[in-house]
Amino acid sequence: MVGMACRVSGADNLDEFAALLGRGEVRFGPIPEDRFPGLDVSTLKMTDKPVLRAALLHRIDEFDAALFGIRNRMAVAMDPAQRLLLELTWQALEHAAIAPDRLARSNTGVYVAAGGYDFRERVAAAGIRDGYTGVGNLLSFNANRISQQFDLCGPSITVDTACAGGLTAIALAVSELRTEACDTAITGATNILCAALNEAAYLQSGMLSPRGRCVPFSADADGYVRGEGGAVIVLRRLADARRDGDPVLAVIRGAAVRHGGRTETMTSPSLSAQTAVIARAWSDSGLTPRAMGYLEAHGTATPSGDPLEIAALCQVTGDGHDASPATDRDARSPLWVGSAKANVGHLEAAAGCIGLIKAVLTLRQGRVFPIPGLHEINPRIALAGSVALADRPMRWPSADRPRLAGVNAFGISGSVAHVVVESWEPDHTVQDIAGGRPVALPLSASGAPSLRRTASLLARQLPDCGATLPEVAAALGAGRRHLPRRAVVFARSTQEACEAFGALAEDRSHPALFDSRTAHPDRPPAQAPWLTGETSAWPWAAEAGRTRAALVTSPFDRRRFWIPGEPELKDAPPPDEGPR
Repeated sequence: MVGMACRVSGADNLDEFAALLGRGEVRFGPIPEDRFPGLDVSTLKMTDKPVLRAALLHRIDEFDAALFGIRNRMAVAMDPAQRLLLELTWQALEHAAIAPDRLARSNTGVYVAAGGYDFRERVAAAGIRDGYTGVGNLLSFNANRISQQFDLCGPSITVDTACAGGLTAIALAVSELRTEACDTAITGATNILCAALNEAAYLQSGMLSPRGRCVPFSADADGYVRGEGGAVIVLRRLADARRDGDPVLAVIRGAAVRHGGRTETMTSPSLSAQTAVIARAWSDSGLTPRAMGYLEAHGTATPSGDPLEIAALCQVTGDGHDASPATDRDARSPLWVGSAKANVGHLEAAAGCIGLIKAVLTLRQGRVFPIPGLHEINPRIALAGSVALADRPMRWPSADRPRLAGVNAFGISGSVAHVVVESWEPDHTVQDIAGGRPVALPLSASGAPSLRRTASLLARQLPDCGATLPEVAAALGAGRRHLPRRAVVFARSTQEACEAFGALAEDRSHPALFDSRTAHPDRPPAQAPWLTGETSAWPWAAEAGRTRAALVTSPFDRRRFWIPGEPELKDAPPPDEGPR
């Protein structure tokens, strides 16, 4: 895993998502009536009127079409799920420090999960039927749009295995990389909520919490709360990533996808399927599931589904009552179980991708994020051995071996998936400053406001990103598409770089900062053509060093693109977590 990006309710990027998880924040709030036009809960055959809550994104009707060169008429007709996928792909490639132009015409595969038709239903209800809305709402374009936009020539596949879709797409990408069907894989999924059909059906079927709460594994769990957002992950073979200086975030050691066969009903979960998929993924990794230190569970907060998932985990790890002891794990180090659904809701097709990103953040930060609201465990859950639910924040102490985590995703149609992910530590250290010379750090954006926002992001990230200035310079110089508005910082230390980026964010001058409008006595002559936009080639890419840092640096300049004639969507109210 060399690059990641996510957007969920309350978090526009990875750093904000990690902060949200660390605070134990819950993003459930009331649903504006214009999100599900025509939904009348009084017509549902339910004993009590349900409480409608969800974890919604801010402004799903906005998109940075200009960045991608997409005409306004096409942007209006595009499913917001496709638009979000494009933005997340851009951010994930920047996080991987891979300039999009570098992938043009390459054997790069795209594997995307999809499962919702909300926007298609909405444009159909509005009576809009033309070529733009046809192309803009075909699920095949969730993957194919990315391939076309970035000129990628590898496989381009949209999959639908319901809530297992995101992990299924990842497992497919892993398999394709292993067989060299592609050399780089872009994989992910998004979920957008804007039509009434699925919401009404899920309420009626009892899948959604009628109280608008979602606390997996809780004694009063009664269903899930829906969530909006998505994630994109960039994968490469480890040897290729190390050769090319990619920022390795974690390593996927194994993956598996299974189905439960015939069950009592079409939607009944299968203990045998869940046990088999976990066992198969760990067998694929060459490791034992007893080495698992953390599980990011599917955790839909249903009275029957939660106990079954824990039973499968206990069975396959040897922590069940009738199994041998888990000799590969110190009894003092529990196998912690968590679920992001308690924070940001169930992102359905994208749930597994969000779960994988949370697992990677857990591995990298060495801390287990809590399940907010978990006070009393479902009495039907039989915890055994070292399995423990993450009811509080916990440190995950470093040891003399990598941390290992599993991620579950189970689909309503019976498909199940599991991924094994391992922490990664770089095996070399680069000196932060070579010979006392300043390091050139270029920055670009589509306009002055987004340049300032990008500088602000960098100023906040650099102190804790774990990268040296040469690695940051390599990412910003060689790992970006250079946009029209530009600036450069010459810094001798991370502190000086942060101060200069902070000054740029506040539109102030700084001795280490200059752009095409400012004179600087020490500005190298070769810098001028880049600053003025005469060339897109960064002149000192080779000097920056080979290894590139993983940085979150892309705020977007979004505009409203929505169905003609519809009023502006009401923004989601602040989250209220639902009744206690």
